[in-house]
Amino acid sequence: MTHLKTVTWQSPKTFPAMPATGELHLWKIHVEAPGLDLENTLSPDEQLRGRKMLHKKDNIRFSNARGGLRSILGGYLNQSPRSIRFEYGPKGKPFLKHPSSLTFNLTHAGNLALIAISNESEIGIDLERQQQRRNMRKIAQRVFSSEIHNELEKLNEDDFEQLFFLHWTQKEARVKALGESVFTHDSDIARIPCANFVPEPGWCAAIATPDCLADPKDWLNLLFTPDLFHQMR
Repeated sequence: MTHLKTVTWQSPKTFPAMPATGELHLWKIHVEAPGLDLENTLSPDEQLRGRKMLHKKDNIRFSNARGGLRSILGGYLNQSPRSIRFEYGPKGKPFLKHPSSLTFNLTHAGNLALIAISNESEIGIDLERQQQRRNMRKIAQRVFSSEIHNELEKLNEDDFEQLFFLHWTQKEARVKALGESVFTHDSDIARIPCANFVPEPGWCAAIATPDCLADPKDWLNLLFTPDLFHQMR
């Protein structure tokens, strides 16, 4: 089966400059990290959305993921996190309200969030924990092309699970890059450049862009920490 690139993350001492041409910035956030409390960086509607969640842990994860996104965008744009304003596409993809060449995408699951930043083209990113789930073969039949589904059906359970998450994260990243939904036909998105990688052991992620995807050697992989946030304020 496929062996994926495992990303090595660095903790920046200062906030980086905008991504250069041909460069991609990836940020990782441990959204339950001690000392990380970003709810007060959110807009009122985001705070309300978080507080409506049934479990406090889900509110914390959501608040720190969205607050991390706001803090990172604010760092690039030299704005306070709360001053960032979003607009949303038909399928809910956020964009910066004020014109900017900066594009971004957020994904979060469990204790992890990933944010992709580009200064050139629209981008999509997805993250999934690699673990057995109910009805995975039925899901594969429903969302993947017949070609991919037939390929998956030939595999034993372990190989099926690995390849399922590769294809799933690829599809999610591609449709998020376009601002579409996961039920978009594969024939409409298969042309979009996409790369899988491992953000941490036991996880699978993918990043995609309708244009030229930066080579992994040109990715700047950054860890967002409470110390960095406090330094930025």
